[in-house]
Amino acid sequence: MNSEIRFGIEEEYFITDLETRCMAGQPPAAAIEQCSKALDGCFAYEMFQGQIEVASPIFTGLSQAAGYLAAARSKLRGVLKPFGLGLVSAGSHPLADWRAQQATVQPHFCQLFEDFQWVARRSLWSGLHVHVEVPAAVDRVQVMNEVLPWTPLLLALSCSSPFVEDV
Repeated sequence: MNSEIRFGIEEEYFITDLETRCMAGQPPAAAIEQCSKALDGCFAYEMFQGQIEVASPIFTGLSQAAGYLAAARSKLRGVLKPFGLGLVSAGSHPLADWRAQQATVQPHFCQLFEDFQWVARRSLWSGLHVHVEVPAAVDRVQVMNEVLPWTPLLLALSCSSPFVEDV
């Protein structure tokens, strides 16, 4: 059995105007294109044009992941700065107005907006997702039983920010 742990990380960011500190509703297409090029295949779009995601390669150690994400954030900041933009990596953006956000026009997101309408339009949240490989020889039910007692803590850590607008 392979004892090497393999995992990947998806980290989402809000693109932010460096002067106003507000979330960018519609960043320049050239800025998004440069972000995509800088991440060399690890770039992903998000529901709104003012959000982007890093979808990492597969890692086998925490130091690998930390180094990769630090470098990815640095590259993105470097690419966005000439456009007067930066990044916020948080569950919610404290100065984002959902009414000012433009949807990303991709089939998957268009379907989400059609299916969930107002709920989707107000979903200005970002996340960090860690995907861990469970080898075929491992009993997945047993793994879930080990994780189960931690579910309340994991849920609490994943809750939305208190900065989210009420209306």
